[in-house]
Amino acid sequence: MSTKSLPRQKFLAILTCFFFSGAAGLIYQVAWGKALGLIFGHTVYAIATVLAVFMAGLAAGSACIGRWGERHSEPVALYAWIEFLVAATGAFSLAGLAGVRALYVAAYPSVTGLQPLLLALRFFGATVVLFIPTFLMGGTLPILVRGITRNSAELGFRVSQLYWVNTLGAVAGTLISGFVLLPELGLRVTVASAVALNVIAGLIARRIAKELSNLQDLKASPSTVTSATADPQQPTFAFLLFLFAVVGSTAFAYEIAWTRLLAITIGSSTYAFTLMLATFLAGTVIGSAFFQHYFASSGLVSFTTFSRTQTWVGIAALTSLVLFHWIPAVIPPLLRATHQTFGGLVLMQFVTSALTVLPVATIFGFNFPMVVVLLDRTARANAGRSATVGRAYAANTFGAIVGSLITGFWLVPWLGSFRVIAAAAGVNLLLAVALIFYSSERRVLPLAMNLLCLLIAFVVGSSSFF
Repeated sequence: MSTKSLPRQKFLAILTCFFFSGAAGLIYQVAWGKALGLIFGHTVYAIATVLAVFMAGLAAGSACIGRWGERHSEPVALYAWIEFLVAATGAFSLAGLAGVRALYVAAYPSVTGLQPLLLALRFFGATVVLFIPTFLMGGTLPILVRGITRNSAELGFRVSQLYWVNTLGAVAGTLISGFVLLPELGLRVTVASAVALNVIAGLIARRIAKELSNLQDLKASPSTVTSATADPQQPTFAFLLFLFAVVGSTAFAYEIAWTRLLAITIGSSTYAFTLMLATFLAGTVIGSAFFQHYFASSGLVSFTTFSRTQTWVGIAALTSLVLFHWIPAVIPPLLRATHQTFGGLVLMQFVTSALTVLPVATIFGFNFPMVVVLLDRTARANAGRSATVGRAYAANTFGAIVGSLITGFWLVPWLGSFRVIAAAAGVNLLLAVALIFYSSERRVLPLAMNLLCLLIAFVVGSSSFF
């Protein structure tokens, strides 16, 4: 297989496609959440249903399409067709949800008072309509990774670059849909905007694929991974996937708990939620871009690095908790300085969100490409990069689903948002301890520091002082 890279102009065009794809994905998510809220009511159960179906589709698509894409000789062309299919299924999504509404209204008199059956009906309706487009969305990252990555040495660089560009598009989609499209233009135009972005991305990718079809040295052959000699003391591929799933569950536990906790300070309006989500995604962009520029090509990524990221996630989360009661002090000066305008209110909400969730989100953004590199080293010799990336994304997303459901339906009502964040920090610190024992550098100081932080997490979570 040739190691020549894509021409720079075509590579930038592919990044543009993936930016549009990320923006479209979040526009769909926000619009679908609004549409189902109009059908089922704006309850935590309706929101959790949309989120669970959306994430489940992404997880299944990344694993299945990533593995299937290894046999496709022109991954950029395959990516183009996936974008067209997302556009087609997305275009009919509102009509499908209207059918779900008719079914719900017809069945409601028969199941009134039976909350489990109502929840099952909501989940079934949302799954029928939304699973296929989200399944297709999940396959875009592993397919493009295979299309633009020539060897394992550049895998970390390409994955981190695609990941932060796509997430940056998601930030743009979140802000545009929450502040402009839905309030000003309504659901239909919002969904149509996402469809248009998918079509544009598909057209650009299709043109690039046609131009590359004549360049035999840029055609992708099966992207097998050259595994390093297995170290019996290092985590296995399956165990790494499990750890990454746990990391994903803590990420969504933080997002949900902070959303509830910050609602006390900055309100629970659509604008406040949009800004909190955009801030979390922006942190992911920063972390992934940081990995690309400083770690992707350095060869410094190891299980010790993974352990340290979990330590820093725990420390960042605990620091935000300790400082949380002092964060509202920044609100009055910001509102006075901006003369209590709407722009000042938005700025206040952003600053408050950034002070709490941005540090944690940044480290999570660093985590994804780092773990992909570790999985690539641990994978079987006959594994492909597309399949490896797909399985990594699926594991992380599956963990996010479990974390969001457990946190939203059980942990927050039982422990409260504050203690959930402390507990999630404890889980990250325990992951750090586990990785220390698997690392080749079993130093006493990092172990002692993590144990001390675990003690602090317990004190902060159980104390009434904070």
